[in-house]
Amino acid sequence: MKRRLLIALAVLCTVALPLGCGVEETPEITTTTTESTTTVATTTTTDDETTERTTTTTEEEVTTTTTEEVTTTTASKLVTVTKPKTTTTTAEETTTTAEETTTTAEETTTTAEEKTTTSSRRTVSVPSRTTSTTAHTPAVDIEDISHSIHNNAVNLGKIDSEFVRVTEFDPEWAFTHHPAGIVYFKGKYYTAFSRGYTGEDFPGQHMAMSVSEDFYHWSEPTVIFPATQGTYGETAIIPAGFYTFNGVLIANVYITDYQDPSYFNSDGSFNEKGSGKRETKIRQIYSTDGVTWSKPKNISSINTLSYPRQLSNGRWFSCTGKWIHYTDDEVPDGLKKWNWYTMPADMIANSQKRNGGKQLTEGSWYEGPDGVIHAMIRSDSGYLFHAASYDGGETLTEFYPTQFSSDNSQFNFWNLEDGRAIAIGSPNENKDIWDMWPLNLYVSLDGYNFNRVHTLRDEWYTIQKVGYSKGGQYAYMKMMEHDGYLYVFYSRMKEVMEVSRVKVSDIYG
Repeated sequence: MKRRLLIALAVLCTVALPLGCGVEETPEITTTTTESTTTVATTTTTDDETTERTTTTTEEEVTTTTTEEVTTTTASKLVTVTKPKTTTTTAEETTTTAEETTTTAEETTTTAEEKTTTSSRRTVSVPSRTTSTTAHTPAVDIEDISHSIHNNAVNLGKIDSEFVRVTEFDPEWAFTHHPAGIVYFKGKYYTAFSRGYTGEDFPGQHMAMSVSEDFYHWSEPTVIFPATQGTYGETAIIPAGFYTFNGVLIANVYITDYQDPSYFNSDGSFNEKGSGKRETKIRQIYSTDGVTWSKPKNISSINTLSYPRQLSNGRWFSCTGKWIHYTDDEVPDGLKKWNWYTMPADMIANSQKRNGGKQLTEGSWYEGPDGVIHAMIRSDSGYLFHAASYDGGETLTEFYPTQFSSDNSQFNFWNLEDGRAIAIGSPNENKDIWDMWPLNLYVSLDGYNFNRVHTLRDEWYTIQKVGYSKGGQYAYMKMMEHDGYLYVFYSRMKEVMEVSRVKVSDIYG
């Protein structure tokens, strides 16, 4: 009987095998890697025409490792222009590793990968920047996002650095201010700034430039944009940008013409309490050799282009507060083919209401590791205001207050080459928005928390000649990264100019 049952069972299994009764096979696993490609239609504006153009951007993962030797200067000191500088250095052998941070962009098609920068001092792991040109809506309300941006941190102390005096006090040009920028151009350092007789934006104020081959010794200032005869007295030249773009050195200026006699006293001197009509124009000059400058070029819009930098996706971008500019084109002379966006009047009004109805002015920007572009703007509240661009710099949200403490002066935000966001400015720690002291360097890994802070400068400068709207220990900072150093250019009491530099490898992050 048992034998019959076994035979029947064997026959049944033989028939059932084609129907799936048998050993389960493991399927092959195939992995396919697909590049993410985004196509965006944009409008390019030239002097003569507007054309529709389609830009295709392909994103791919890149990991960059940079190794450099690091030496640390043992003390911060002023390097005079009258004698060579002597620096004592020691080799740094300690290696530390910062906490790794991984950030994923909100868009499902884009993931930010880790970018690692290695030095003999330490390894810094930061998220790489991935900017999308496709609009998306943030998961958190923009007001809450703005409020989350802060510089609350324990100061890490004074960072090793050097600083030099670019200009000394000159009684003939007792007002020296408006740092327009610092650049490295064709083997030399260039700085540009304003100089005037006694007070800010007085008639006769011009734009000057000073040059150095070694950072330590600077030339006497030369005028690159002079004041001219206006309706009443001379015009006032106010620098509005100094930068390089595709091998060209470019300077932007505001030209103010006081067109009412109330601005002038009976002896011809300027009356800063005058009122009435005054006209402001924007002009641009450029140089291909750093010596010879072009004739002034008219810029028709008051929304001046200033300090363009490249985003992580290659797009050139500039933000001066309520106005932004961008281009995806190769622009040989840096003067044409920019797309412009001006924040609508109702959005500006809403933003200013949050500042007690007072004007928001003078902006700067940085890019977060999630691809969001953050526009920061000056207020007189003791804290900066913030707007964001979620479409690669084509539009902005309204401005909302942050918890980023700042005095009532111009500041500067930047992205280091390794992707970290940094800011340079003076906090409102003393509750005096005109103090402008000390000069701090803030670092952020996530684009929101600037919770690492160094003191860059805290030396005191005594004003030599009191004048209209003069004051402030450190003001209107501009930055540049070159050859492993971060350079910071600023004015002191609006009568002398200085440059500080610090090794990027020494900036804690």
